[in-house]
Amino acid sequence: MEDSVCFLDQYPLDYHYHVCKQYLKDDLDWNEFYAEIRENGAAFFEITEIISFFPHLELDENYSLICYLASEFHGVWGRVAAIKNGDSRAPIFDAETEKWDYLFRGKDFKLPHGAVPPMEAIYHDGTNEGYFEAVLCSLFLRGLPYTHFLYNHWDIIMNEPPSNIQKGWGAFVDVPCWIPRRVENTIIAFKREIENGYDSSDGRDRIYLTQFHFVENLGHYHFVESQKRHSMYPNRIKDDKRYNEKRHCCVFFESTVLVAREKEEGTPYISTGSKAWWKRRG
Repeated sequence: MEDSVCFLDQYPLDYHYHVCKQYLKDDLDWNEFYAEIRENGAAFFEITEIISFFPHLELDENYSLICYLASEFHGVWGRVAAIKNGDSRAPIFDAETEKWDYLFRGKDFKLPHGAVPPMEAIYHDGTNEGYFEAVLCSLFLRGLPYTHFLYNHWDIIMNEPPSNIQKGWGAFVDVPCWIPRRVENTIIAFKREIENGYDSSDGRDRIYLTQFHFVENLGHYHFVESQKRHSMYPNRIKDDKRYNEKRHCCVFFESTVLVAREKEEGTPYISTGSKAWWKRRG
């Protein structure tokens, strides 16, 4: 089994997060989005260009990536969806939204009828880096709608422990190696979930040993997911024939084990390598 373990110690995580953060800061006009939300109840805009941040990924030529934003009590929330080219991209509003609901959480909307989860429309190239970038892309797309107001972060993959892990963290497991790795169709990595203290959060970050287990059959995946909680995505891509030697499925199941938790709220330093890339708002 050891021969099938491929370590991803050469992957440029620092550069990856730098590029993503610069995109959020320089390429997206958040003030324009807020103005559109105030006027129309929601904003939506294309972000297909983010695929260029992931050299081992490819977006299905029949789809585009669209980000949807709306307001809620704490600020802005949203989703990224894949929309088939030529289909309507406009969100569908709930005409029955109560006045007081609108005051506190904004206008209810649904994704367009053809909207599918974005990773179903994305392929990886089958390399170790392809599997890894599928994980990084999924985490980025989950967090993107929240990164300007409610959360100034998204869950990150680590390749070394926090610099203060001895004093600032309660470790439940002794971790000898933090390097992400691929084992057959699974990526094993340490994911840091960053807490800002909203709602029931205690404000303490947590690190999880996480397995991202990739599927080959979307039909089986769709059945399992249909037994879980309701999804905002009204549609699915039901075509496994799209995959080939150069185009592999980017959809995965995720399982986690808690490794460490911050002892106190507000540790300001996050590292993904030799240097800090993020500062939490204080």
